[in-house]
Order: sequence, then C-alpha cells, then structure tokens
Amino acid sequence: MCDELKELMKEEFDKVREEKDREYAEIKKAYDTSQEKLLRVQEDQAKIISGMVKNLMASMELTAEQAMAALKIPDAYREKCIIK
Repeated sequence: MCDELKELMKEEFDKVREEKDREYAEIKKAYDTSQEKLLRVQEDQAKIISGMVKNLMASMELTAEQAMAALKIPDAYREKCIIK
C-alpha cells in the first residue's frame, strides 16, 4: 500500500512538473520573441535618427554633435546613433 501511494504521488508530481516545464518553455519562447522584436525596433529607430542627423548635417552644414543637439537627442542615446 505504501509503495503504491509513493508511486501514485511520484506520477502526479511528474505530471505537474512536466506541465510546469511546458508552461515555462512557452513563456520563455514568448519572452525571447518579444526581446528580438524590441531589439529590431530599437535598431530601426537608431537608423531613422541617424538618417535625420545626416540630413541635418548636409542641409545645415552642422557637425554630428551639433545636429544631435539640434534634434535634442539625449546624450545617453547618441552613441546608438553613430554617424557612419
């Protein structure tokens, strides 16, 4: 009887653990996907801002620093918008 109870408890525990493992895997996959999307959006934003800075530099004959200051780009974000 005791062995049967142990086996039943082990089976139930294993079922719950497998279900939680699947849930965790689904959550991790959703998180990873959202992080990838966020990274792409940030890269796109940096490209757009970089283009705006280049246009301002060309049309107003400004340096990159002057153009970024004119666009009020925060200092912390400026290195992400490096002009190539």
